[in-house]
Amino acid sequence: MNESCTKKENYIRQESKQNVALCRSAHGLLSFREHASGKEIPVKPHLCFPWTSSKQYISLRNDEGKEIMFIEDLKRLDPASRELLENALAEVGFILEITQIHSIREDFELRNWKVETLQGPRTFQTKLDNWPRPLPKGGILIKDIAEDLLYIPDPSKLDAKSQKILWAFLD
Repeated sequence: MNESCTKKENYIRQESKQNVALCRSAHGLLSFREHASGKEIPVKPHLCFPWTSSKQYISLRNDEGKEIMFIEDLKRLDPASRELLENALAEVGFILEITQIHSIREDFELRNWKVETLQGPRTFQTKLDNWPRPLPKGGILIKDIAEDLLYIPDPSKLDAKSQKILWAFLD
């Protein structure tokens, strides 16, 4: 479903009771448009509690990270809006699973990672102060500078070289 905001609109009611549209722009981006002003803003959905409530508490944010709208529950949206938002969440919520680490090198305030994932080889960067994060139920989560997520389900199952490289970056 790749509808422009100027065509069929899917209205969502905010708490202010203001009509807004949630749709795909002509460029394929999820967009938010206020009906009264006609202003169209590309937004990116962010799950406030991604591991526990993937259909609730969604923040729609602009390019600068400012929240434009908060959606408490996808069930409250009309079917077309819900489908658009679910598709957008699937795009941003895609997590690559790391199976091997070739190298991690520091360079100009960034770490450059070369890894293998289930989806194939990948090179990405993280900020120096953005450390791999151990998760409460196990595994390690890494967020790159593009805010993509990479996941290591069980670091002990990595090969010895990968474990040695990764160990230097864990507490």
